[in-house]
Amino acid sequence: MRQAAPVCYDSRVSRPSDRAVLSSSPGVSPERAAGAAGALLSPDSRSAIDALITLLGCETKTSNLAIVRSRLLELGAEALPLLDRVRVPGDGGRAAGVAREIRRRLLAAEWDRWASGPDADLETGALLIDRFGDPLSDSAAVRRRLDDLAFELGRRLGRRPTVDAAIPMLRSYLFEEVGLRGNTDAYEDPENSYLSIVLERKLGIPVSLSVVLLLIAKRLRLPIVGIGMPGHFMVRYGARASGPYLDAFGGGKVLTGKECANWLCASGFEFDPRMLQPVGSRYIVARMLRNLIAVFAKRGAASDAETLGRYLKSALASPPSYKPSSGSAAEESGAV
Repeated sequence: MRQAAPVCYDSRVSRPSDRAVLSSSPGVSPERAAGAAGALLSPDSRSAIDALITLLGCETKTSNLAIVRSRLLELGAEALPLLDRVRVPGDGGRAAGVAREIRRRLLAAEWDRWASGPDADLETGALLIDRFGDPLSDSAAVRRRLDDLAFELGRRLGRRPTVDAAIPMLRSYLFEEVGLRGNTDAYEDPENSYLSIVLERKLGIPVSLSVVLLLIAKRLRLPIVGIGMPGHFMVRYGARASGPYLDAFGGGKVLTGKECANWLCASGFEFDPRMLQPVGSRYIVARMLRNLIAVFAKRGAASDAETLGRYLKSALASPPSYKPSSGSAAEESGAV
């Protein structure tokens, strides 16, 4: 191998998702725990990783480069803080590529834990999809944004709002004031499915915008449920099949159950009352995945589509203790 060149460090601090946290804290991802691990690296370990990263940038022999890359991948989260901060002349993006692969592996492990659990939480699942789009996305910041939206809406609603009071206030605040809306100009943009970007741009597709409503409603204990109609995802306020239903993609438009049935028939579906039954978190996350798989397949991004296909398979491989929230006929329907 060639002699190692000096390692050049970036003076910028690490991104928020890699800051030090206690690895024993509940709900802490392996990657976030890596920040603490990186801060506690011994001088010998740090020097060893430095050397590997330097060789990654300057090595020209393919077999040697493969060994260096394999070793860094084995180190995993431990190597991330140094990979993120280093600049090696002539690196050609190798360090960033290894860091990206490490994060994908960590994410896959987190996904498997989420999918194998008896209570697959919607928010966690949506945030894992978000981190697929941007491995450095700060999930804590997304949760805080949802907290803020829920707090302000709850302040306006007051305690125990009636449906007649809640629906107009919810529509006024989230769709008129905050400005959530359907992305009709770039419907197949994958960023429409990533929660952090949906909240930042206030643009999304039916299921991602509905997820925002569901997560806010959960914080306020509002009786809003997801309705996985074929061809169009909506939410419903309350348990009655007659509605009201809210079309998040349509600016919070309110529909009755009869109007939903008419829409389905007009769209070429043979209406079945089960199409208006609530669906659970696992189904909603699977629907988000199907959307992205279709987008990436259409764009020729086979690797991304295959990775998400594995996520979908594990999401649908329910553990023995898991029971679907409904037998909706929409379970195997397509996107949105």
